[in-house]
Amino acid sequence: MLPGGAGALGLQVSLKETAPPQPDPAARPYLLATTSLDTPGIVHAVTSLLRKHRVNILDLETDTAPAPWTGAPMFHMRARLSVPGAVGQLREELAELETQSNLDIRLTPVIPDAAGE
Repeated sequence: MLPGGAGALGLQVSLKETAPPQPDPAARPYLLATTSLDTPGIVHAVTSLLRKHRVNILDLETDTAPAPWTGAPMFHMRARLSVPGAVGQLREELAELETQSNLDIRLTPVIPDAAGE
């Protein structure tokens, strides 16, 4: 029924078998957090830079809240990342983006505790 109904609506339906992604054994876990005034394009700018460095975004959350003193809308983004290789160049480019876009960006490595969690 779906393919016929989809055709009547001008939709195209396709199915493809997929496999779970294979983690990069050389990648390391990081947390990224940004804070700034809420302006258009923040998520796009940050995620485009991460994509350029082949960083896997495992989880990403955003929200806005009023600033404590002024009430101006503040944008917050948090992401769990899997970063392949060295992070030196990524950190440099994040610092440039921070300056260009008036963002506060923190990239923090995740250090496993002694219990392995």
